[in-house]
Amino acid sequence: MGKQQKLEQISYLYIKDQIIQGLWLPGHHIVESNISTKLDMSRSPIRAALAVLSEEGTIEMRPYRGFYVNEKLSKDVLVPFRLRYFIICYFRLMDRIVKSRTNGRSCAEQLTVELNKLKAAFDHKNYEECAQLEMAIFKKLLSLANHQFLVDEALLCYESVVTKVHKNLSSASASTQENYQRRNIIYLEDIITLISRDKFDETRTICELLAMHQYRQLSAKEQNAFDHASPYLIK
Repeated sequence: MGKQQKLEQISYLYIKDQIIQGLWLPGHHIVESNISTKLDMSRSPIRAALAVLSEEGTIEMRPYRGFYVNEKLSKDVLVPFRLRYFIICYFRLMDRIVKSRTNGRSCAEQLTVELNKLKAAFDHKNYEECAQLEMAIFKKLLSLANHQFLVDEALLCYESVVTKVHKNLSSASASTQENYQRRNIIYLEDIITLISRDKFDETRTICELLAMHQYRQLSAKEQNAFDHASPYLIK
């Protein structure tokens, strides 16, 4: 996946997320310059994303006036949609971290402190605290990219997914809940190990594995929504 394509995908995901949430209703004028500022990118990938959304029928292009939201989207697809959004945000933020040549060892030490807290919460079967500590780990890691808006978007997406997964697992057996949380910890431990070796790029694969682990806890309907996302997102 090329850099330009990822920028286009982030633009696509951001715009569609606003529509799914109901923040941008039919008739809303989509202002390219506002999106460019928020996402810290040129207008070219934004225009490419708008063209795709127009082809889908989600928005419409009005000659000499710009792009407008064309239809209201169901919130039922929000969680699986945000799972994809999280992955793409993570990739983009890793790009920025690699470019800045961040020293992985120093930040890995801080992340390990949070990881040990997570393990302690897991030992006490406090899964609600585990979810909070997972968020703390991602916040520390992604903040290294120095892009607060995109970090906030990534965290919001991951929190939405984890909250839904915990809800789905609330009636599951104790062993199922334990196995779910244990695997989360394994993936986070792998990410931190790679970071300690300055292998930020390699953490993308672990992030995808973690995302697929969350996917498997979603309902069949939610998984179907994820599987049938726009081909634009899964090239």
